[in-house]
Amino acid sequence: SSTTGSPRASRKAQVTEDRVMASMAQWSSLEASFDMAPIQTWMEQHAEVPVAAVGLYLGFIFTIPQVLQKPLNLKFSFAMWNLLLSAFSFMGVTRIVPHLLKTLSQEGFVYSVCEEPTNWYSTGSSGLWMAMFVLSKFPELGDTIFLVLRKK
Repeated sequence: SSTTGSPRASRKAQVTEDRVMASMAQWSSLEASFDMAPIQTWMEQHAEVPVAAVGLYLGFIFTIPQVLQKPLNLKFSFAMWNLLLSAFSFMGVTRIVPHLLKTLSQEGFVYSVCEEPTNWYSTGSSGLWMAMFVLSKFPELGDTIFLVLRKK
C-alpha cells in the first residue's frame, strides 16, 4: 500500500510530469513547424468532402425528427460538447489574435485585409490554428444534431 508521500508515488508523479512536458514540447514543435499548404491543397482537391458532409447533415436533420419517438436527454452531453468547443475556440484565439495584432501593427490594415492569406497566416502556430478552425466547422454541425435529438 502506497501513500501520497511515498517514493513510489513521487516517481509516478515525476513520470506523469515528464510525459506532460514531452507532450507539450511535441505540440510546441508541431505548432512551430506547421505549414498549411498540404492541407489547403488536399481541401482544394476534395470539394466533395464538405458537399457530402452537408448532404449527410441535411438528411439527418430532416429525417431523424420524423423517426425519433421521444426526445433524448442529452442536456449534460450538449453542455460538455459546448464547453469543449468553447475551450477549443479560446485556445485558437490565444494563438491567432497575437499574430493578427502583430501583422496589423507592422503591415497595416490594408495588408491584413487584401494580402493573400497564405502569405501571412498559413505557417507556424497561427497556421495550425487557422487550419483547425476551418476543419472545426464539420464538428460544429453537431450543435444542430444535439438539438434535433433533443427535439428542440
